[in-house]
Amino acid sequence: MTLVPLVAALTAPYVSFLSSYNVLCLVPVCFVGGAIMIARSPSSALAVLTELNAYGPMTKTLLGVTVVSDIALLVIFAITTSFTKAQCSNGSFEGTDIFSIFLALLLCGVLGFILGKILTLFMWIPFINSPTRGLLILPTGYLFFWASGWFAQESESLLGLQIAVEPLLLCLIAGTIASNESKNRRKYFLSVSV
Repeated sequence: MTLVPLVAALTAPYVSFLSSYNVLCLVPVCFVGGAIMIARSPSSALAVLTELNAYGPMTKTLLGVTVVSDIALLVIFAITTSFTKAQCSNGSFEGTDIFSIFLALLLCGVLGFILGKILTLFMWIPFINSPTRGLLILPTGYLFFWASGWFAQESESLLGLQIAVEPLLLCLIAGTIASNESKNRRKYFLSVSV
């Protein structure tokens, strides 16, 4: 992750969209780029494993590590984007910015847990078939996605501190809760894959 920001910072004068940034803003922007470039794709790993018909303890470990690294990546991305916003907007990173990042990550966990329990509740409704469950899951996830943007705006206007909840991290936590805490994992999978 450190090589990408270093190369971007050295080539910034030659890249049109980076040349306008000052050094205090350029370095955090480069770290956001580095965070994006270390992303792993669980779907790509799953496609390769399916193509090779590879199953067993090693593949489970591989997928687990890939998903955990994506969760760590989302946390790193949240931290670097918050740091970048602070550096590029007012030129300083203060204690309130650290508090904002910590609170946003905490809210991601809490809201992800709540959304996961709501999704688990959808699986217990006996008279709804899988396609209809999928139609319930999609707007519920979108509602939380919309609410995270609304919450960021409202927290800034009320508290003077923008608490930006990362919706992707929230949904990742919710999906983990819904698929692992429910006895209806198969129903959940069928509802999501419709």
